[in-house]
Amino acid sequence: MRFVLFYGPPAAGKLTTAQALSELTGIPVFHNHITIDFAKTLGLDFDAPLFWELVDQTRLNTLKFAAQNGISLILTYVFAAGDDEPYIYQVKHLVESQGGQMDFVRLHCPEPELHARIGNPSRKALGKLTDGDILKQLMSEKDFLHKISGVDSLEFDTTQSTPEETARQVAEKLELLQVTL
Repeated sequence: MRFVLFYGPPAAGKLTTAQALSELTGIPVFHNHITIDFAKTLGLDFDAPLFWELVDQTRLNTLKFAAQNGISLILTYVFAAGDDEPYIYQVKHLVESQGGQMDFVRLHCPEPELHARIGNPSRKALGKLTDGDILKQLMSEKDFLHKISGVDSLEFDTTQSTPEETARQVAEKLELLQVTL
């Protein structure tokens, strides 16, 4: 079973590309907002430690269930270098301990393009960050622009191709077109 993690800054095109990859491969998408939206239903404050504890545990339990049952998944994640490596290594270990394979795909684009995309109506419909001022603040506080250290990642500038073209390249490079569920 395969677990493909699309990571990068907000508005880099992770979910759109993940959905295009899912269309090509039949592998379902487990995007990061599924667990965030779940935690919000309990009325927890987004900035509270309990919120993120629930999000992380829900994600880990879901990944463990999928891995134990041979279910491949495409994942999305807003990765902040220096903050998120321990969690990513935990996910990688969990998947590999169950016989799965983790593949990492870093999506990025120039910061002005992130700001141009942040207000996209599709982002609002999914409850994602749409405020350019908040993105600017986050970009000044977090390092969203670097790859995950210690793992090999495919890398794509999402201004250079459409989500469908990027997904096709990912599928070919990772030999995912032969993956069956």
